[in-house]
Amino acid sequence: MEEVPEIDGGAELLARLPAPLAAAAARVATSLRDAGHQAWIVGGAVRDLLLDRTPVDVDLATDALPHEVTALFDRTVAVGLAFGVVIVLDGDLQIEVATFREERGYSDRRRPDRIRYAADPAVDARRRDFTCNALFLDPLDGRLIDPTGGAQDLGDGLLRTVGVATERFREDGLRLLRMARFSAQLRLDPAPGLLAAATAESGALDGVSPERVLDELLKIVRSDPAVRNARRALEILHLCGLAQRCIPSWPAGEEGDARVRLVGNLEQLSPRVRPQLLLAGLLAEDARDADTALRSLRASNELRESVRAILGSEAKVEEAVRRTPGHLEAVELGALVELWRDEAAQDAALLRRERSRLDDPAAAESLRVGWARIGEGAATAPDPPVELRAADLLELGVERGPALGEGLRLVRLASLGGAFSDREGALSWARATLR
Repeated sequence: MEEVPEIDGGAELLARLPAPLAAAAARVATSLRDAGHQAWIVGGAVRDLLLDRTPVDVDLATDALPHEVTALFDRTVAVGLAFGVVIVLDGDLQIEVATFREERGYSDRRRPDRIRYAADPAVDARRRDFTCNALFLDPLDGRLIDPTGGAQDLGDGLLRTVGVATERFREDGLRLLRMARFSAQLRLDPAPGLLAAATAESGALDGVSPERVLDELLKIVRSDPAVRNARRALEILHLCGLAQRCIPSWPAGEEGDARVRLVGNLEQLSPRVRPQLLLAGLLAEDARDADTALRSLRASNELRESVRAILGSEAKVEEAVRRTPGHLEAVELGALVELWRDEAAQDAALLRRERSRLDDPAAAESLRVGWARIGEGAATAPDPPVELRAADLLELGVERGPALGEGLRLVRLASLGGAFSDREGALSWARATLR
């Protein structure tokens, strides 16, 4: 076993690990140790503790082979046996247990051509992407070992690859996206030469599957708002020529700069900004183009529909704020209220406002004021609205078919617009109007 640096402070880190995670890691590690194996907390949990952040999960690394791990525990899931990865189920928690390994050759720029299991954490550290993810913490006694200098890099605020950056990126192009995300979300500066290496190896992204690209983009826009820094991640991707390779329809030059600013402005609006809104902002201005981009990234139908709804509502919002509520009939007022209460329209209003702000701050302010005025009306509108049944309209002589559905819709909108406040009023309004 190689001699690796042991650094101070591990016991303090272990004490700050959330109790459920610490207890589960200790139980799994004890079983491995009792069977004569090593067990170390590795990767993001150790990194986050050193950054004074709270880990949400723990992964273990061991010299036990996969079949030895599965034999030790009653509840396991074999998620990556080819790479020595087993999930151990401990109560409601899932602990990923990976066998130390070294990797050789990445001819498909994704998976190693050959892996060889190892008995040494220092060997395992050399196949990892960044030094901050190659730290090992003993879950039982708090020893902390640092084979690649990751603790020093974190202390210096630097993101550095393990080994030669161009080789790491060439092996797996996904590391280019992870570089941008880690640098942004961990607030780490790229180490000297890192961005130049990423630019030089940008072609490695061509070997990354669309599903993996989308997953990484979603991590950029979905992360905890307290750490999310989508603007910085996109700045790095744009600067290194990576955005144009992995984000369909991403524009070059100043247009790309503007899109980075747009996403940055959107994520600063509120901690509760939905990731779908950020995704809509970074993809395209047109719902059809965005849908084509998401299709190419193999996005789910649900995600595509959510983004398409936001982009498709921008024109509706613009039209709505041009109208003067004081001079509208009840049904028209109700339509504005219904639009204001739609989540996609709320996102669309934010997106349209921030798009306008980049070119015409006065137009952006006008949109803000107009949308807020509609919101004032929505605040006093009934929730839920008074509605009638199909049988009610049939009794009033409304025909079955499209006319019936349209009639029910008009009653709902009229209620939102203040035409009546109870069922009797709704019936009177429908009797007078739906002829």
